[in-house]
Amino acid sequence: MDANQYQQAALVTAIQEFNPIPVEFNPLLLAALGAAGETGEFADRVKKIIFHRENPQEALKEELPTLKMELGDALWYINFAANALGLTLSEV
Repeated sequence: MDANQYQQAALVTAIQEFNPIPVEFNPLLLAALGAAGETGEFADRVKKIIFHRENPQEALKEELPTLKMELGDALWYINFAANALGLTLSEV
């Protein structure tokens, strides 16, 4: 699957709820806040591995599945942001 195929497939999973924010901003706001949150979770886990664990190399091996998941979540929101701006992932 290439980046553009991923983009279209991921959009199928998006839930677009309406709220008091003008509807044209909902996807972009969701994408921006979601990407910030997911990259923050990734950064926090990396910080804890490096600075809070006795054996960072071993901790990294243990945490790899979770780090992979957090990166995937961030990618989902980045994809959603690109789409909200009328861009493809290839352009980004």
